[in-house]
Amino acid sequence: MTNVRLDMLPHCFAVMADSYTEMHVLVRAQAHSRPEGRSTERLPLNLAMVLDRSGSMSGVPLEEAKRSASYVLDQLDS
Repeated sequence: MTNVRLDMLPHCFAVMADSYTEMHVLVRAQAHSRPEGRSTERLPLNLAMVLDRSGSMSGVPLEEAKRSASYVLDQLDS
C-alpha cells in the first residue's frame, strides 16, 4: 500500500505517433487517511516546489502555477 495517491489528467487524450508531442498534465497528489490507532503526531516534512518562469509560462500559466503553490503552502501547518 502506498502513502500517496497520484492522479494524472492529461490535457488531451491522443497524440500522433512518430512525432514530437508536448503534453500538459494535471497531477493531483492526495495522502491517505491515517489508520486508526496510529499516532496523531506528524512527521517532519521536507517539501520543495519549483516554478518554471520561462517565456512559455508567462501570463495565465505562471499565475496558475503561483496560485497552486500558494494553495499548497496554505494547507501546511507548523
